[in-house]
Amino acid sequence: MPAQNRLKSVTVFSSQKAEVVRVVSLSVEKGQNKIDICGLSGSIDTESARVTGLGDVKVFDVVCSIGHHSQDFSSESTSEVIRALKAKKASLVSQKAASTSASWILANYASTLKADHISPEQADAFYDTFLTRANTAIQKDVELDEEILQLDRKIDNLDKAGSEKKGKADGKVSVVLMASEPAEVELHLTYLVRDVSWSAVYELYASTGAGKPARSNTLHYRARISQSTGEDWNGVQITLSTSAMDLTAQHVPAMLPTHIRPVKKLFGGGSFGQSKPTTGGLFGAPPVSMPVPPTTGLFGGVAGPGFGAPPQPTGGLFGNAASGTQPSSSHDDTQDFVDVPSAQEILPAFTEPKAIVSETPLFVSYRIEGETTIPSDGMTHKVAVAELALESDVVHIIVPRARAAVFLQAKVKNTSDYRLLPGPVDIYLDNVYVSKTSIKDIAPGDTFDCAFGMDQSVRATYTRRSKQVLGPKSQFQEQHRLRTYTSRTVLRNCNTTAAREIILRDALPLLDDENSRIQVILRQPEELGQIEQGDECKIKVDGQVRTIRWSKVVDFKGGKKDGMFEWVLNVEAGKEIVVETVWEVKAPVDVDWSESYHA
Repeated sequence: MPAQNRLKSVTVFSSQKAEVVRVVSLSVEKGQNKIDICGLSGSIDTESARVTGLGDVKVFDVVCSIGHHSQDFSSESTSEVIRALKAKKASLVSQKAASTSASWILANYASTLKADHISPEQADAFYDTFLTRANTAIQKDVELDEEILQLDRKIDNLDKAGSEKKGKADGKVSVVLMASEPAEVELHLTYLVRDVSWSAVYELYASTGAGKPARSNTLHYRARISQSTGEDWNGVQITLSTSAMDLTAQHVPAMLPTHIRPVKKLFGGGSFGQSKPTTGGLFGAPPVSMPVPPTTGLFGGVAGPGFGAPPQPTGGLFGNAASGTQPSSSHDDTQDFVDVPSAQEILPAFTEPKAIVSETPLFVSYRIEGETTIPSDGMTHKVAVAELALESDVVHIIVPRARAAVFLQAKVKNTSDYRLLPGPVDIYLDNVYVSKTSIKDIAPGDTFDCAFGMDQSVRATYTRRSKQVLGPKSQFQEQHRLRTYTSRTVLRNCNTTAAREIILRDALPLLDDENSRIQVILRQPEELGQIEQGDECKIKVDGQVRTIRWSKVVDFKGGKKDGMFEWVLNVEAGKEIVVETVWEVKAPVDVDWSESYHA
């Protein structure tokens, strides 16, 4: 027998799948009862259907199928709603036809009346009755016309919605129940569907104070949901889960033994019959190599040995001895690993609409409070998850070599207990859209950067010039070409308040080959070559103290090893400062070189 059912809840996973729960209330007779639940999603996973909540009633069989045989005759289905509206329209049309016929009969009867048949008093009374009934009929016809018009509009809207609907509702689940006695049961049907997706999106709202964005920000945490399953989710409880819901079998990978074997040569010995050079064995003596005279390294330091020589301690970035020793292996077996975040955060309550969060060691889920409607139209629908109050530090950053402009950037700290999932962030300053960025997985206590755009009140100009000279030439020393570079950045504060802690980022050129005959020598600021990674140095220029340091190393990039450094500057209101960096590139006249920019 067909069963009436209602949609209770939907859980959307991160793997384009969703778990749907429907409730079927029915009366079962003693013995075997077959229930057909039609109008389900055509994207249903036919092996995922399960039935629960039957009490003493036993499940004998569950069959899930997809095909044209499945028709939804429930009162909530679109086709059934349209049928009911058309039936109501037909009733109204019949009522109007009956009213029109009654008016015609009354008018036809009035035309048969003659003066010799009725008295003037009777004619006057009939006239009053005729007008009253005619006015009533006219008013009734107007009301019926309006009702018919509204029904036509509803039918048209439903037809349009049906044409825009994505997916088919041709799924069917047949359940065979076995009851020992008649009973009222509430059957819970749970199944998985495809063609569903959700992702996190954010809106960061900041306000200005004292001429720059304030420290307090509001982050609107939202979810974009899209589905084309063929089922409209009308007024349901929706839960968003980070689980991938992988239906494949899971197992712990096995550890395999590792072996080292000698490589078998095809012809034996060296190439073209040459004898094989003697080398040290795994535990034997190392090969003998000839000493190689030292050469000049990066920034005037001593370079490493030549080809074939054993590795020697190398100099630092500016010629200082490097601390510690380096592994002698020429092969790096470093592998990339993905950090899988743990789901151990308990998320707090927040303003309406709320999300109730639960977590397991494998995933986090957000249950949206209240009822949500997501039609099967393939469109993206935004659902509010949370509204969080976060703190940020706003700084000025300029990279003059790339662009002579000062940018306002906020380093936002996740001061909430929420884990922020990867997603785009729209940034609003005083309710005006200013920029867009994206974040990765941000755990509580972590930070992420949001750029507000250029600060028009701090103007910047950048110039770079070079000068080349030839060194002396003699029979005892090769001639060198020396090119001196000077980069100059001018910052002018046009604001009425001081601009504090402007970070100016720059980089010194590096040698791709440390054994080359090219040298790079830092001339200004010379204090930079005297500090190590993580340290900073105060420099007094024109009576003003400036800070210089190596940039932070992020994902093994940046810092001293990459020649990247930062100035931390203060510019008073209406003032300007000049920042210069000077370096030299020294190379023999017979060595050509070029400068390139790449990661």
